[in-house]
Amino acid sequence: MKILALIPAYNCENQIGRVINQFSPAISHLFEEIMIIENKSKDQTINSATKAFQANQHLNGFICTNENNVGYGGTLKIGFNYAIEKNYDFIMILHGDDQGDVMDMIPYINDQSIKEYDCTLGARFHPKSKLKNYSWFRTFGNKVYNYLFSIILGKKILDLGAGINIYKLNAFLERDYQKFPNDLTFDYCGIISHSYRKRSIRFIPITWREDDQISNVKIISQSIITLKLLLSYCLNKNSFIAKDKASKQISSNKLNIVYKQVV
Repeated sequence: MKILALIPAYNCENQIGRVINQFSPAISHLFEEIMIIENKSKDQTINSATKAFQANQHLNGFICTNENNVGYGGTLKIGFNYAIEKNYDFIMILHGDDQGDVMDMIPYINDQSIKEYDCTLGARFHPKSKLKNYSWFRTFGNKVYNYLFSIILGKKILDLGAGINIYKLNAFLERDYQKFPNDLTFDYCGIISHSYRKRSIRFIPITWREDDQISNVKIISQSIITLKLLLSYCLNKNSFIAKDKASKQISSNKLNIVYKQVV
């Protein structure tokens, strides 16, 4: 069972080291590689990630940087493409801003129950999840959208996109994700596509915190975009799925590796 840990990183020089430190010797063997994709940050994210790798000599992986800022969704596309081309069985997404905890996913890897689902998704609003310093306003807004998506998709949605998820890659060989937006709504389109394609999904409880992170989400504009996506799907499901919603295609062949560590 080969698992790639993908860490998208943007402007998280103060947090990325803590994320890398989460992969202790006790669990690092569960991951074939740790792939960090830095998305043209305006701070010292690359330097912080490099130092953290060097301080954790048991880790196998690399840091690469995008030639241009391709957005959150564009970064995930590069990771998915890499994982499929390297014949990985699973890809685990863990955001580089240290809001999520990799340990929340370890029990499901150890018991191999991730093999039973196409998508094992961390859910901030699972009844058993623990939220630290997460505002009531954002909690309320997210739950409203979860409810709307649940009604439209006909299944209970507990989160449209938290920062820790595992995907079984043989369910993504057609690469439908290439038609998702390159921005933060990538995960929202993912939920719609998973439902349309009848992928098996489960939501798991996670621990989620907000300490020194800087959010890249513009709440009002993001809400409007999300409503438009859902409305478009309601009006014509087949057309929505077939439409390329990306601003531009993302190449899978341009990995600018700035640091590599082989164990």
